[in-house]
Amino acid sequence: MIYWVKSNLFDSKGKQRLLSALCEQPGRFFSVKELSLRTGLPLARVKEVLAVFSKHEIVNIENKKREKYYQINARSQAYSELSALFTPTKGKGKDLVERIISSAGEVELAVLSGVFTGRPKAQADLLLVGKFGPKRLNRAIAELQALAANEINFAEFSPNEFLDRYYSYDWFVKEVMDNEPIIIVDKLLQKEKKVKHGRKYLLATLLQGKNK
Repeated sequence: MIYWVKSNLFDSKGKQRLLSALCEQPGRFFSVKELSLRTGLPLARVKEVLAVFSKHEIVNIENKKREKYYQINARSQAYSELSALFTPTKGKGKDLVERIISSAGEVELAVLSGVFTGRPKAQADLLLVGKFGPKRLNRAIAELQALAANEINFAEFSPNEFLDRYYSYDWFVKEVMDNEPIIIVDKLLQKEKKVKHGRKYLLATLLQGKNK
């Protein structure tokens, strides 16, 4: 298998660049435009290489409005070798999408779904929680739409509104959060976990005191 991977997928730098980009985020689906930007390869070359990957079942493909989106196929025979060769880099800087979203304002939570996760018919492609200026947010969404080569359906909430919906099992928030989303910024839910842990610890301490 190692020989097959190297002889068929490593015969050009273009293939290696694309494999690196795909394996870096195995849960993501990428447009041809985004893969071109990430790898520095021309659009035509990206399409050519992806056609080879598709032929060998190296990638999964989803469609939305005539645009194709590609994800590394974790069930392919070559995936174990590829994932070992292209291990995600730890401690690296912000991802391209994260940089765009962060430019929109004070982001507390950013969740990718829909077209970014292979669910083109989902209610939302992006869920944002925080404080955003309209102009900065519109500019960020426009950049993401250019990157995805498609319209981006997004929802914006304040932290309090999101938490109210989250804890009341709001259907929309539940639909996004229960379908393997990709959380790229999380300052809110992690903070909530710490608060809950603190409350549990305080309650346990109080109960121990009463039982003495």
